[in-house]
Amino acid sequence: MNKSRYRLVWNRRLGALVAAAETQRGVQGEPGQAEMGQGGTPLKSKASLAVLTALMMLPVGQAYADNYASGGENGTTAVTIGGAASAPTASTGGTFPAVAGSDGTSQNEAFGVNSTANGGAAVSVGDTVSATGQNATAVGSNSTATGTNAVAYGGASNANGTNATAIGAQATASASNAVALGSTATASGVATVAVGVGANASGNSAMAVGLAATASGGSAVALGNSSVASGGSAVAVGQSSTASSAGSVAMGFGANAGSVSGVASLVDDWVSGSTGRISTVQAGNTAVGNAATANGDGTALGTSTVATGTESLAAGGGATATGRVGVALGGGALASGDSAVAIGNTSSSEGAQSVAIGAGAEALSNQATALGNAAFANAANSTALGQGAIASNPGDVALGAGSVAAAANPVSSATVGNTTFSSFAGTNPTSVVSVGSVGNERQITNVAAGQISATSTDAVNGSELYAVAQQVDTLSTDLSAVSQNVGTLSTGLSTVNQQVASLASSIQATAGTATGTNSMAVGTGSTASGANGVATGNGAIASGTNSSAFGANASASGTDSSATGTSAAASGTNSSAFGANASASGTNSSATGASAAATGNNSTASGANASASGTNSSATGASAAATGNNSTALGANTQASAANSVALGEGSVANEANTVSVGSSGNDRRITNVAAGVNPTDAVNMSQLQGVQDSVNSVARRAYSGVAGAVALSMIPDVDPGKTISVGIGSGGYQGYGAVALGFTARISSNIKVRGGASTSSAGTAYGGGVSYQW
Repeated sequence: MNKSRYRLVWNRRLGALVAAAETQRGVQGEPGQAEMGQGGTPLKSKASLAVLTALMMLPVGQAYADNYASGGENGTTAVTIGGAASAPTASTGGTFPAVAGSDGTSQNEAFGVNSTANGGAAVSVGDTVSATGQNATAVGSNSTATGTNAVAYGGASNANGTNATAIGAQATASASNAVALGSTATASGVATVAVGVGANASGNSAMAVGLAATASGGSAVALGNSSVASGGSAVAVGQSSTASSAGSVAMGFGANAGSVSGVASLVDDWVSGSTGRISTVQAGNTAVGNAATANGDGTALGTSTVATGTESLAAGGGATATGRVGVALGGGALASGDSAVAIGNTSSSEGAQSVAIGAGAEALSNQATALGNAAFANAANSTALGQGAIASNPGDVALGAGSVAAAANPVSSATVGNTTFSSFAGTNPTSVVSVGSVGNERQITNVAAGQISATSTDAVNGSELYAVAQQVDTLSTDLSAVSQNVGTLSTGLSTVNQQVASLASSIQATAGTATGTNSMAVGTGSTASGANGVATGNGAIASGTNSSAFGANASASGTDSSATGTSAAASGTNSSAFGANASASGTNSSATGASAAATGNNSTASGANASASGTNSSATGASAAATGNNSTALGANTQASAANSVALGEGSVANEANTVSVGSSGNDRRITNVAAGVNPTDAVNMSQLQGVQDSVNSVARRAYSGVAGAVALSMIPDVDPGKTISVGIGSGGYQGYGAVALGFTARISSNIKVRGGASTSSAGTAYGGGVSYQW
């Protein structure tokens, strides 16, 4: 007989059929008794699975259970038939390879020790499993499914709620329509979804996908390992990203859209293009880029950008906007004051309502304004306009490159020859306007005539001073000349009107093609296809949104781009190209000068044939080249090819990372006016080095003199045999230093001899002594 086959037998104590292997026999030949092994141990292995298989094949309404309890039949292990199905434990400590139960009315099915199924069409499979509710299903040891259509699948899984689903070891779905997929995943809010090991979705309608992802805000979405979306309707996408305020959006590894209360946001358009740009954010925080951080309705765009001020904006690698409504644009730009604006690489605007525009520009006090590369305004209400301009006193204005505004100098009177002039107006100035510096003065031209009166504080021009020197009787002649000039002006205006009419006709004749919304094209063959685009010049093309192309064959294809000059091209977003054949293809790039090229993102090329191809690079000067990331080449023919390198001065080459070069091989330069170094990494000047050399020379002099003294002592003759005392003089020299020595030798006995002496030199005196014992 095949031992793997089973048959149905009658158990008289249970009053029901049970499945048993054909090899088993009951006690006293009864088919209802299970065959026991040695010592009363029930037979297990394949028979256990056969019992479950047989029960599943029987019609609904009957329950079957084989009893393997020690000591023979045990009626307490039979399956209860009624409104609920269960597989009970044996009261005498029996073990059960497989037990099952089924009721005859509600179609509940229970498989396993202590397994229960209640509620109608409920199914429980496994030891200590509970399925309670219409169509509830629980599979796995210690799993629980409570609620209509609830499903729990996996060891210790728990689905508690209508339509709740928990799949995975210790997965928990504890609210209606909640779904938890993955080991220890938890979905505790209504209609929540948690997918991934340890994922947690607790806010209603929230979704958490990824290892340890957390979505605790209502309708929040967290996508990515360890991502957190805790604000209402917040979205966090990327590993370790955090969106903690209502409606905030954080995208990218470690991105952080921080806390602000009572603010909602709506992202109309998700992501456009490959750059990860959020196209429209109506409210809330936006952080886009690796390690970007945004709080308080702030917007942070770029790697390591920080926008923590209320409604602040930071764009560009490392840009920081911490002030309320602050704006920081450019690599390393800082806007820390409220309503502050910093535009340009490493620009800094730290005062309230301050403005700094230009690479390295600084506006450090309230309402200060600095415009131009390295412009500096560090006092309240001060203004510095131009490269390197400095306004360091409150209210001062420095106009022009290199201008310096000094402190105000009150003047109440002046003496010329023997005449003293006084009663001046404006004798208490509060600030200064400077148009140059000492040795670099400028003329002020095109000055309108100022009012002349006892109280006037207007500036006067040269013509007013000239008029003072004229005779009064020439006044009528001057008036006549003025009248003639007015007539001439009238004739000139008539001519201008005619020229304007002619120009209008020319413009009509040379109009180009403008197909973009609100666009304009002027010139034969010109085209403006981008919205708000302007193309001026024969063959000019403005295809980017908000783009401008001025000049023959100029092309502006990037969004917000501008190309000015013959064949100039601006293809990067926010790029600018100025000059014939100039090219700006990098994002936020700027090329100024004939054939200048700015191809790196956030790069700047200024000068004929200048080239800036590295990210955040800057090349200034004819044929200057900055190819390394974050490199700077300043001067004609300079080259900065390594990362973070700086080349200063014509022909300088910086080809090693993190270095500053002021020349090249065979073309060295001195660095002058260097302050004395203080810190371990500071540069030292020649005076510090000379001090070290002086110390070395002093030590050398003493050492040389000491050697000469030692030589002089060694030259003193010893006491001769048979003599008792010898006194002598010796001399010595070394490296140009001399010494003289006086010494003695005394024989105390035939075995003991004593010796002593002293030498003197320009460095001091040396002495010595010794005793010897001989035998």
